[in-house]
Amino acid sequence: MKLSKRIISISLCFLMTLSLFAACGKDETPEQTSTHEAIAVKDMKIGILFEDNAVSTGDSYFHITGIEKAAETIGLDSEKQLFIKKNVTDVTFDENTSFDKVTEAEASSVTEDAAEPETFLDADGNPVVEAVPVKQTSPETAVQAVSSLLSDGCNVIIATSMIYDSFSQYVAKQNKDIVVIQFNGTGKDIPNLYNYSSNVFEGFYLAGAVAATVSESGNIGFISGIQNDEITKNINAFSIGVSDTDKDAKVTLRRTNVAFDLGLERTLPAELISADKCDIIVQSVYTALPQTVAENASKEYDHEPVPCIGFGYDMSADAQKMNVCSIIIDYSVFFTEILTALSEGKFANGSFVGTVENGSVYLSEFRSNTEKLTEVINIAKQKLSGDTDIFEGFSANENGFAINITVK
Repeated sequence: MKLSKRIISISLCFLMTLSLFAACGKDETPEQTSTHEAIAVKDMKIGILFEDNAVSTGDSYFHITGIEKAAETIGLDSEKQLFIKKNVTDVTFDENTSFDKVTEAEASSVTEDAAEPETFLDADGNPVVEAVPVKQTSPETAVQAVSSLLSDGCNVIIATSMIYDSFSQYVAKQNKDIVVIQFNGTGKDIPNLYNYSSNVFEGFYLAGAVAATVSESGNIGFISGIQNDEITKNINAFSIGVSDTDKDAKVTLRRTNVAFDLGLERTLPAELISADKCDIIVQSVYTALPQTVAENASKEYDHEPVPCIGFGYDMSADAQKMNVCSIIIDYSVFFTEILTALSEGKFANGSFVGTVENGSVYLSEFRSNTEKLTEVINIAKQKLSGDTDIFEGFSANENGFAINITVK
């Protein structure tokens, strides 16, 4: 009897030891419980809301290229499985009314008769202006757009602008059988809602380190477009990257103050070069015009060409000799991850932030001085990792910009 007890005791100790070893070799991080049933890639239909024309420049470019790249990666047919709604800016809705009822009330035809002037020539060749009836399509409201997407069988809705935040939460709550993905969203604890955003400022911080290294005079030019808190943060992050690399370097900022101004996007970088004596040009505007100005300064502005750093996509083709690199935002990292999780039944509501560390924000390949610039970037990346806050101790002037920035 005693022997039996001893054998049992030894056996129990042995099993406990095994379980301890097993636990040591196992990832103890708890897996998140899926909050939505799996949707196979072949069954996905993705509706995408844009507040603009979803053209090849601007914020929409980052979203659509990221979605299309992710679609290709996971084997989704962009032509057949992506449904795009453009110019959706009316986000009004009644949260106390069910989506179905609102849809019935709102889903009327969006076409209407209109008259547009058109010029004809009369029998004598004289111009005559007449009003010709045409069919115009009014922009869809957000309710109408999503209603149409759901009618098309969409089971994933991607809202690419902050203006849809409250509306996306409403749609997710009213349509629990679909998944809603919201840019810069604030909704929490909604099982079928996921938010995504990107620390674009990290890319500008790295660009600041590069600009300070490339500049020989320490006088760096920056051209920006429309002004808002995010753009200000990006510019300040850039200036911090400059000062962290060269404490004596200065940034001169010229702004168009609009989303697109092809005239100012040519003249302002020229002024930064000729009037402000900047020897490198960096941009947060979306067209490559500042790159071409920097490249062709000797031809058009009687000034030596200067190096330049692009934004949004690889602009090296636009300034083949002078482009140093470009700041890239790649949302495909997120979309590949979230759509794969959804297809595997591992979707769980939450948030994603694109960073330099996870590969969502980066600088394109350097065109020259690669070894030195790579060394500089690696040092700068260390300051972006972990709990380091590059804005710690930041001082701003009366315009809200860093003290090493001169605004003109």
